[in-house]
Amino acid sequence: MAPQCARCLKSISIGKLIIYNENKYHPDCFRCDHCNQIISDKEFPTHNSKPYCIQCYNKYLASQCAQCLKSISVGESIIANEKTYHRDCFRCFQCNKIINDSKFHIQNCKPCCIQCFNQYFAPECAQCLKIISVGKSIIFDGKCYHPDCFRCDQCKQILTDSKFQTRNSKPCCIQCSNDYSTLRCSKCSKPIIDRYTTFQGKNFHIQCFVCQKCHRIIESRDKFCSSDFEILCSTCAI
Repeated sequence: MAPQCARCLKSISIGKLIIYNENKYHPDCFRCDHCNQIISDKEFPTHNSKPYCIQCYNKYLASQCAQCLKSISVGESIIANEKTYHRDCFRCFQCNKIINDSKFHIQNCKPCCIQCFNQYFAPECAQCLKIISVGKSIIFDGKCYHPDCFRCDQCKQILTDSKFQTRNSKPCCIQCSNDYSTLRCSKCSKPIIDRYTTFQGKNFHIQCFVCQKCHRIIESRDKFCSSDFEILCSTCAI
């Protein structure tokens, strides 16, 4: 059974046919949706799934290139920063070279190649002092960091969690922040979590408050002697 033309609804028997959008047309029936002229070109623009001649598309529908301000009709185009460009018009605003790389920067609302960005605009990592080119960066306290360089100031682990604290205006992981916010033993410098002894304004783990000679733990009820250099139980002080 002969196919039916989607425009004139007559059978297509002998000769060429045009297939577009799963519909079949006589060559003389395949026409611009706006001016009704026959479309004979192999490449033609479309809009809302309807074919258009080059002239009508350029006049009424085509996007305007942000660089040369001419219409973009048939062929590849590039969209960057919500602006459309001819491929040959998509150039670095510094060196004017065509940007063929998929990676580039937008600087001052204009496209910029990686080489020019690195040379003129790339920020310096506050940790390693190398430039931050392509990829993510972290801004903390007005300074930029590579993600791998943004580390806890105490334990030096990478801060991969979005939650962190600050200590002395520097980033600090939650664990280190908790450790430093708790009491610390004046002898071993480790955090005090359980019971402790306080002497002369200093805090000690129970097991760290010992006689300097016999190393016996001095309980709160025990008598002892102290000087600027040592603590002695009542037995060793004799």
